[in-house]
Amino acid sequence: MKTIKILMSDDKVDDKLKNSFKDFKQEFRNNNVICELGAISDNKIKSVIHDRWLISADSCFNVPSTDILARGQYSEIKKTPNKPPFEKWWNESTDIISME
Repeated sequence: MKTIKILMSDDKVDDKLKNSFKDFKQEFRNNNVICELGAISDNKIKSVIHDRWLISADSCFNVPSTDILARGQYSEIKKTPNKPPFEKWWNESTDIISME
């Protein structure tokens, strides 16, 4: 793995997240992995996104939200042939570090 891109809503971006991500990014950089975190501010895009995905060049998995896991609810990570338009959304996002 050479690059990790994380995409999220801008609603959850605050200084605590930014600082945590800076540490996360540096830790991976020490292992030659580039990490980026983009925030979506466009309400039209946010309104069509519900699920969470783990996407690689070869596979796509639908994963439960962290809220579900934190509540201890049962859920599954499922492989799916469907891929969301991640690159389109990514190109519309803003790097959270630049949101200062």
